[in-house]
Amino acid sequence: MRERGLLLAIALLAGCGGASPTPTRGDGEEASDVERYFPSAPGTAWSYDVVAGEGPPALVIARVVARDQDRVAISVSGSEPNQYQLRRDGVYSTDAGAYALKWPLEVGSTWIGRGEGLATIVDVDATLDTPAGRLARCVVVREEREAPPTTVETHFCPDVGVARLEVELRLEAGAIRTVTQIRGFSPGGG
Repeated sequence: MRERGLLLAIALLAGCGGASPTPTRGDGEEASDVERYFPSAPGTAWSYDVVAGEGPPALVIARVVARDQDRVAISVSGSEPNQYQLRRDGVYSTDAGAYALKWPLEVGSTWIGRGEGLATIVDVDATLDTPAGRLARCVVVREEREAPPTTVETHFCPDVGVARLEVELRLEAGAIRTVTQIRGFSPGGG
């Protein structure tokens, strides 16, 4: 059960971020509002603790492995990179054919999410205490998926990106809950 939860977290974790005092795209240009919530300079790396059931947390590393203008490739623990496009209205997962985060960043905004469920912004001023520090003004997106019944809650924090990912998969045998939280960050492009 722990392995299944860990694999689920790794599969969902591709969009990650970390703290950078002056966010840049990697080409010296200042980051857009979209990039403030999804830092993506080449070489940017994040470490996460993944807790899936009982036992110690697993370490997962995500890294920007390629950046070509608005296209970003992020590999999670050496896996095949997940592809994203930074658009004016949000972060679009080209692999999933859906937005991971979509503007306007207002409570109640909705769209069809990466798991084909309804994604809703439920908070725009959340604070998280993590091993990487206290993160403020985070946007929380909750996606409700039908088959199988799953709730995915993602915290996108300014100049950090994905700081926390909670997944609850509800099965007949019981619920599987996985929590992925940022541990550390190394900005790229420098």
